[in-house]
Amino acid sequence: AGSPAPTTSAAASASAAASGPPARSSVAPSPSARPAGTPSASPTAPARYPGLTPCRGVPDCYVYVVKTGDTLTRIATRYGLTLAEVLARNPAISDPSHIVRGLKVRLPTPKR
Repeated sequence: AGSPAPTTSAAASASAAASGPPARSSVAPSPSARPAGTPSASPTAPARYPGLTPCRGVPDCYVYVVKTGDTLTRIATRYGLTLAEVLARNPAISDPSHIVRGLKVRLPTPKR
């Protein structure tokens, strides 16, 4: 019905201790391939600019999507820009103190 319980004996324990740890393989593990469908970093979207997406067809331009609690000043500071640089790319923003979540803000290439 059930499987037999493993038996332990002093001889088996001594034998295991005498043989030492299991032998290590001299073959190094090969790096695993990236799963299909996993996006790779785009050459136009440097990984050092997290949270930004390159503007399509516009050099020196990135898009940041505003999140709850963001201010234009904080966004500018995060990427090493001035508020004036951010506003120059976004003439439709008439009141920089009032931005809403989901707004797409264009930025020049970050300085940090």
